[in-house]
Amino acid sequence: MLIAIGVLAVVAGYFGESAPRMPRAMDAVPDGAFLVVSVDVGKLRAAGVLEQLGLLNQRGLDDVTAACGFDPLDRAHELVIAAPEEGEPGEFGLAITVDLDRDQVLDCAKKVLSARGGNPTVHEEDGFSIVEDTSLGVARPRIAVRTGAPLFVGHGPWLRAMMRAYDRQAPRALATSAHVRLRKELDADKAAISATAILPSSLREKLRAEVEGGQKQGGPTFGAILQVSEAAVALRVAGDAGGVDGVRAIAQCETAQACETLKDFIVRKQTALSKDWGVKLIGMASLLDAMHIDLHGTELELALDAPAAEIARVANRAWTFTATSPRQIQDAGTAPLRRADETIPARDR
Repeated sequence: MLIAIGVLAVVAGYFGESAPRMPRAMDAVPDGAFLVVSVDVGKLRAAGVLEQLGLLNQRGLDDVTAACGFDPLDRAHELVIAAPEEGEPGEFGLAITVDLDRDQVLDCAKKVLSARGGNPTVHEEDGFSIVEDTSLGVARPRIAVRTGAPLFVGHGPWLRAMMRAYDRQAPRALATSAHVRLRKELDADKAAISATAILPSSLREKLRAEVEGGQKQGGPTFGAILQVSEAAVALRVAGDAGGVDGVRAIAQCETAQACETLKDFIVRKQTALSKDWGVKLIGMASLLDAMHIDLHGTELELALDAPAAEIARVANRAWTFTATSPRQIQDAGTAPLRRADETIPARDR
C-alpha cells in the first residue's frame, strides 16, 4: 500500500505539474488608475470586429509590417490601457501580450524607428530592455520588453508604475480599487472590450472648474454628469460559448436624482438621433431603437443586444461620416444608400 501511494504521488506530481503561467496584461494595472481599458484581440478578430472597424490591412501600419515582416495585430492577444488619476495631461500606459520574444520586439522596434527617421537606442532597466527614440525629447515614448512578461509602451513614472505592478513591487488596481467590482458586475473577463472608470470628486471638481472658467453654464445635465462616480462598459461577442453579442454599460451616481436626470437626457438624445437622416444613413438608428435604459436607484444601466460586427460596422461608418468634408456629406445625401451589409472602410488620416 505504501509503495502504491508513493507511485501515485509521483505520477500525480508528474502529470499534475502546472504549466508556466501565461502573462496577463491586466496584472500590470497599478493602484491609482482612474481609467482601465482591456481588449481581447483574439475575440475581436474571430468575430470579424477588427475587419469591420477597418483595422485589418490598415495603411498606417504598413511601415511596421514592411520593416518587421509581420502584422503586429496578428501577434497580439490581450491589450490593456491604463491612465493615472494624477500625472501629465494625456499620460497613459499600454501593456500587450504578444507572440514575440524579446529579441524580435527589439529588432522590430529599432527597424520601425529607424525607418521613420528616428534614433533608436536600447538599455536595460529593472530587468527590462528599454528601446526609445532619443530624437524625440524628454517626453518620448518607450517600449519595455522582457521574456515572459507583457510588452509595455508609455513614458515617465506611469510606465514604471505599470512595470512594478506587474512584478508585484507595487499595489495593483484590481486588488485595491473599485475596478474589480465593476469588472465582475459586467463579467468583463469574458468581454471582448471593457472599460472601467473611477471618477473621484477631485477629478470631477477639476472638470467643473475648467468649464466654469471658460464661462460656460453646464446646466442640470452637466451637474448630473459630475455626480457620476463610477462608470463601466463592456462589448461582448458570442464566440463559441453560445452567448449573445451586445453592449452593456453602467453608471453609478451619487444620488438617485442625478441618475434620473441623466437617464432623461439619454432618452431625449436617443429619440432625437433616431430621427436624424445622417444617423439613419450610417445605420445607427436601428441600434438606437434596440437600446434599453433602466434605472435602479443610484445605478443607471444601458443594454444593447446586437451583433458585435454590426456595432463595429456602424462605428466605422460614424467615424467616416464625421471625418467627411461638408461637400462630401452633401454628395452622400443625394447618393443611393448602401446596402446594410456593405462595409465602408475608414479613410486614411
